[in-house]
Parts: sequence; C-alpha cells; structure tokens
Amino acid sequence: EGQDYSGDEMNGVVLVGIPYARPTPRVQAQIRYFERKFPGKGRYYGYYLPAHRKLVQAAGRVHRSAEEKGSIIVLDYRLLWSSIKKDLPDWMRESMRPVDRARMRLYLRRFWASG
Repeated sequence: EGQDYSGDEMNGVVLVGIPYARPTPRVQAQIRYFERKFPGKGRYYGYYLPAHRKLVQAAGRVHRSAEEKGSIIVLDYRLLWSSIKKDLPDWMRESMRPVDRARMRLYLRRFWASG
C-alpha cells in the first residue's frame, strides 16, 4: 500500500478476497458513528464500503497511466454480487470476467498476446 509501480515493475496483481476489517472496537465505533449520521447505513459506510475501496485501490496499483497494461485477478466470487459490484468503478465492472481456472489461463494468454 502507498507504493507506485510504473512501467514493468508491476504487470499484475492477485487479490485474495475482500479486505474486510476485523470487528475491533474502533471498527464498531465507526459503524455506530455512521449509524447515527446515516440511520440504516452505518454498517455499509463503516464496514463494507471501506473494504470495497481498499480492494479497488489495490487493483488500481497496476494501472497508473493510460499507457500501462496489467492484469487483475480477484479470487472472490462475491465481487459478482450486485451489493458489492455497485461500489466498484466503471473500469473494473465493465472488464470483469468470471472464469474458472482453465479459462483464466486462456484469458491471460490472450490478454498479454494482444499487445
């Protein structure tokens, strides 16, 4: 986190799951705070949305400019759920492809061969 990788320093990233926080007292306090500010939305703003943003931020490390090319693999089927997908940026939603292991190899080969 916090590092920029340009050129061929980082051509791909594998994200293993959505980085949901542990239910620490601080996280619980955040949820309560947002619940007071936005009734019915405390858990969303204090727990779910921060994790979704962290995931997108980690995925974005691959693409620092329009000229850079990289693959992003997220090993979590929950990204296909509408409740999570709605929090992802357009560039991520539009290019996501759910695939099994065999098809992933095919997609990656085609992606990197396409120049």
